[in-house]
Amino acid sequence: MSVVASAHVADFESLRAAWAWRRRLAVHGPRVPGLRWAKAMTTLGDARKGGFAIGTTSPHRRFMIAAWESLEAFELFQADSSLAVAWDAHCRHAWHALLRPFTTRGSFHGETPFDGCGPELRADRSVGVLTIGRCSWRRLSLFTRQGAALTSSILGSAGLITALTAGFPVTGNATFSLWQQAEAMQHFAFCDAHGHRAVIETDRRRRILEEQIAVRFSPIAIRGTWDPLTTPNSVALHALADRLWSVRPVA
Repeated sequence: MSVVASAHVADFESLRAAWAWRRRLAVHGPRVPGLRWAKAMTTLGDARKGGFAIGTTSPHRRFMIAAWESLEAFELFQADSSLAVAWDAHCRHAWHALLRPFTTRGSFHGETPFDGCGPELRADRSVGVLTIGRCSWRRLSLFTRQGAALTSSILGSAGLITALTAGFPVTGNATFSLWQQAEAMQHFAFCDAHGHRAVIETDRRRRILEEQIAVRFSPIAIRGTWDPLTTPNSVALHALADRLWSVRPVA
């Protein structure tokens, strides 16, 4: 059975609750049945812009990406784990994307958690993209400048559903995005000479990243609630959730 992924965006009621959940994940995460790998990060940038710009931060927000042995393992976690219960009990908002990875390249700290991808699902044309990269302290300022330059580029891209970034570049910075179709994502990634393509070329020339993993997903379901003030294109995210429910409902 092919691997399943999940992405979680949780706005905790307090910083104390957010840190308590993070500690609980560190202790109990390795013992969750069927959980192959998970990484949790904090949104450090302007939450109103998905974390892509300097501004009003959201220190209560945690982003987690996870890889699961099966859909059943994920559903059992959602139903029974205290980590998942905390999202309902201690968060103002929490939303969750269930995803099927269909391509993966690279590694993160030598790990390749999304190996075992299944075929691309075509019931809905939407696509999800995850990148997690890390740089050295020496390259931190260059990484930050390159990332800030993408704010208007990604959030203003045609076909974007929503996007966010989280984490600290030295220990791992993630960008997660959802797109209406693969063509829109590819245009953003490779066709804009002054946007993401320029960042890729700078990285190749100056070797900003020490390591990076990149994954593409077919979205299966979107669940939960989100804050429209700190979720870029929240209306489009709601529309995707409704469309996935009608196309391929998941219990």
